[in-house]
Amino acid sequence: MSATYPRVRDACESCHMRKIRCLLEPGSTACQNCSISGSSCLFAPRAKAGRPRRTHLENHQRRKVSWNQAAIAKSSRTANEIGHTRSSSDSLVMVTTDDFGAIMGFDSYWDPGKMTSTQDSGSTDFLPHDNSTTQEHETQTALNEIVQQDRTQQECTLGVLTPSRSSTPPQYDMFVSADESLDFDTALKLCGDLDRSYRALRGGQTSTIEAEGTMKMVEYACTTARITASTVSAEKASTRALILAALYKVFELCESLVRQVINDSPNQDALDCLFRLKRLDFALLQGYIFLNHTGQADALKRTSELHTWIVSILQQQQYQTIW
Repeated sequence: MSATYPRVRDACESCHMRKIRCLLEPGSTACQNCSISGSSCLFAPRAKAGRPRRTHLENHQRRKVSWNQAAIAKSSRTANEIGHTRSSSDSLVMVTTDDFGAIMGFDSYWDPGKMTSTQDSGSTDFLPHDNSTTQEHETQTALNEIVQQDRTQQECTLGVLTPSRSSTPPQYDMFVSADESLDFDTALKLCGDLDRSYRALRGGQTSTIEAEGTMKMVEYACTTARITASTVSAEKASTRALILAALYKVFELCESLVRQVINDSPNQDALDCLFRLKRLDFALLQGYIFLNHTGQADALKRTSELHTWIVSILQQQQYQTIW
């Protein structure tokens, strides 16, 4: 009898879901509740006794869903806690755990109290002292010359005219010594080059090589400003004013470069994007030293806002890399 008629539940599907008593009269095709409501009265087969066994695939999928939900909850909670505020410890860990060498943990130097206590604004004590820096600089210079020669030969072969000055950023020596002073003409030329690079970058007419040249120009301007903070005399107020104007143009360039990094991040390597952002943040730190030395409150506020923006992007990139 049991083999011909499998065991079914004592209640139909409707009564079982509503958790009410199911009364089925002998010989009737539907229970009293289903007869009154007019719904179909179906009796499902009774499940086997004991706890149902999960397959390996079901267990794996269940754990994967729980991990994803926990990761999303943790990242959203951390992002809400961070917001647009700066976390010195997180930024310090991110910067000091990489292998970039030329960039170190400098987030604590953004503290106004520590910055004010700095006696020599042109000091490079917080910079890493690497003996291989000069050799790397010479190697990079030689490579740049080779690339420039190859590019010139290709343009001559194809009959292409030499790019205009507005589209090709000038070359600047990134290894500026404290003995070199910035005169008025050089500062004026730097302001003009920064303005032309900003217009080209904003118009979308900047290639990868030109963007790298713009990045080096920004680093040169900020490094020169930091050194000039302690070397330029008070009589050269015009030169100091030009440096301040150059830094304001650097702010606009940094904003455009950061947006370019954000737009290019899906198509580029994550480490390359992080390195470019840290280079900009490091350059802004050196400009921050000059602005703090000269007491430019508005410019200091603008620099801090850019720094906070870059740090928030770095933290978001770190979360995306982890998950």
